[in-house]
Amino acid sequence: MPERAIVFERSQIGPELVPGTQVAATRMLLGTSIMPSITSENTTYRPRGARMVTTNVQNKEWTEAEIEMEVAQYTDMAYMFSGLFGRPSISVPVASVNLHEWDPLTFSGYTPLTFTVQSGGPLRASAFGYGLVTGLEMEGDRDGVSMSGSMIGQRTTDGSTITPGTAEIQTITATGTVSGGTYTISFYGETTTAIAFGASAATVQTALIALSNIEPGDVVVTGGPLPGTPMVLTFGGMYAGADVGLVSINSAALTGTTPLYTPSQTTPGATIAQVSLQPISGNEWVFFLDGTAAGLGTTKLTRCFGWNWGITDLYGPVWVGNTSQTSWAAHVDLPPSTSFGFRVAGDGSGMGPLANLRNGSLVFPRIKCTGPTLGAQTYLYQHDFAVAITGITTGEDEDGVYSTSYEGEIAYDRTWGKFTSIDLKNDVTAIV
Repeated sequence: MPERAIVFERSQIGPELVPGTQVAATRMLLGTSIMPSITSENTTYRPRGARMVTTNVQNKEWTEAEIEMEVAQYTDMAYMFSGLFGRPSISVPVASVNLHEWDPLTFSGYTPLTFTVQSGGPLRASAFGYGLVTGLEMEGDRDGVSMSGSMIGQRTTDGSTITPGTAEIQTITATGTVSGGTYTISFYGETTTAIAFGASAATVQTALIALSNIEPGDVVVTGGPLPGTPMVLTFGGMYAGADVGLVSINSAALTGTTPLYTPSQTTPGATIAQVSLQPISGNEWVFFLDGTAAGLGTTKLTRCFGWNWGITDLYGPVWVGNTSQTSWAAHVDLPPSTSFGFRVAGDGSGMGPLANLRNGSLVFPRIKCTGPTLGAQTYLYQHDFAVAITGITTGEDEDGVYSTSYEGEIAYDRTWGKFTSIDLKNDVTAIV
């Protein structure tokens, strides 16, 4: 049995129709890692007179997961923002361009999209439902743009099977006249022992499983026996959803008139649906800063070195006394922790927000990332904020340039009626 290699551990997601009602995890985000861990809250007790603990009881169990998008994606972000703020409004401004829009409310709750998450590989996997994004953070500079976040879920089911893609199917057929003898099958450099010409499917399966690179469940053999009936090899297990190399057959020991057993690929193996990749580069963003919401996107800071924002702890779990609930039962909206920061040259323009710090007025940043051509437009991530500046650090060295950093909290602006607004253009037609 091969080791469970960390390199093959992956996560797949499935958007849930009802939070906590698990669905097939049929989407793979190639630009995002979701790394779950089982979390437990136990109570131990040592009675008077005992040296050691005598009681251990589990009171709560749930799942916590880290989200990592080391290179932010115009595509994957659609799923993450849907998990935080709910499904977007999607329109098609021109052919082949999908505009996702979020305008989160301040004085009422959201309906966040929850996910069934499967994590693991071909040897072993686990799954949890009610995957709820509780926070996202993002930062960008000329070295790159990244996103990270956190997710909670209900209790993990270990030892499950990860949703496979299309199974590889290969068929062995006979030509000529086969009257006796034996044959062998080779798979990735390993060769079976001699197999009788008319062996049953079960016998062939046993011979294949005896190879060092095939374990029980990796291949199922049906049909046969040869030569009269074709034999079908269906691959699963560690080869589930993989485009497996074609087996080869040595027919030299078969007897008859030009006897030959020939394999063919009936159905190529394929992974589950993969969300397209379109990374955000460190040279695709610009930063605007204005004094009113009406002016958003007017004043570009040409000496901005970097920015960051975060919205965390937006939701929390609800625990109830109910024996039918093995984990938390629902979620509740919470007042989140927020942050916004940007680093600029300490020149006349860069020192301007000092006045906002002193008088308590809001500033309105816009982060705008423009990617490659998409139809008649381009990939886009545009994120507007209202921010209360709460701190300043001057005299920083940015590659020899005197720079200033500002930090603050994301705030509600009553004139704008918002605290943030997001536009995302990509080729994702629906969050499914």
